Amino acid sequence: MLPKLSLIYDRKRNRKVEACIYYAGKRRYLSTGVSLPDGATFRNGVISGCQTAPSLNKTLTAAMSTLHAQLQKQIEKDVFDISSFSISLKCNNNSFYDWASAKCDDAHVKESTKEENKKVLKRWKEQGIEQFSDLTPDKVGKAVKAFRERLRPTTTRLYVSHLNKHIALAIKEKLITENPLLNIDVPKGKSKDICYLTHEELEEVENLELTGKAAQARDMFLFSCYTGLAYSDLTKINAGDIVYIDKRPYIIDHRMKTGSNYRIRILPKALNILMRYDFNLALLKNTSANAQLKNLEDKLSFKKHISMHVGRHTFATLALSSGVRIETVSRMLAHADIKTTQIYAKVLQKDVDEGFDILEGKI
Repeated sequence: MLPKLSLIYDRKRNRKVEACIYYAGKRRYLSTGVSLPDGATFRNGVISGCQTAPSLNKTLTAAMSTLHAQLQKQIEKDVFDISSFSISLKCNNNSFYDWASAKCDDAHVKESTKEENKKVLKRWKEQGIEQFSDLTPDKVGKAVKAFRERLRPTTTRLYVSHLNKHIALAIKEKLITENPLLNIDVPKGKSKDICYLTHEELEEVENLELTGKAAQARDMFLFSCYTGLAYSDLTKINAGDIVYIDKRPYIIDHRMKTGSNYRIRILPKALNILMRYDFNLALLKNTSANAQLKNLEDKLSFKKHISMHVGRHTFATLALSSGVRIETVSRMLAHADIKTTQIYAKVLQKDVDEGFDILEGKI
């Protein structure tokens, strides 16, 4: 049986046309970069009812021709793999925004990550970076200047980094010839100190009497404090991920962000949270969880900005301050480089130095 290629429309209720590859009971969807204008219709693989229908159909034909050529190569090798199919989009109307958005859709990441990436592209579009012809040093430089005037340096650098990835891919696919960001400098800005909770502060959060979403966000945060897992890793846990070694529960998995493997033991407090939610901690989106955690700050005696990632910071600093070796903590956090873990050691040393400052002149 050969892979079957087809065009489907409006699968996500977004008026977009996608290519579908079906083989051995599995389907893979690829963006064609085509969205139907209002009033247009799609039937039997053909768009009609709008002025741009000819160019849109030409784009669809080119996409399917590309896929059929890739299928022919697989037939010749007698090896079929739906993950190897791809479409190099030459988007209609020369739209960089549509092309880059389609690349976000095709990326093998979580849906929430895709949406965040497309939001960044929308910010560039709002600054006039929409067509491939807008990718000039002058226009991109003005957009960067506008970002720097109203955003934090770290956010501006994030936006520039995101755009640079798409530019590199566009150059590779020969859609543009030069990188307009080459001579544009974006200062790093001053990084903020790592925020974490002490044993006493963590206990205060544990003892809050909460219900509903506030309780869910607090418990997700506490689970991160007890395990060191980031939001993207703790929300994908299910009961099948728990394995018992010497009658102790462990999670053996890999990090979503880096792909690094990890093995962590689930301590009793963390296990209680898992059991409370039937081993499903995908309770709230990251932004919603952080919003709920921010609302808790007024209920606490200490003044710190709490977020899901502060849970990971808390685990690391508490482990180090409790005497766990830094090499061990690095493995617990599945850091790709121990230099990342050393940041927490520097934070603790800063606390020690400040302690001596307080004592100076008093003893």
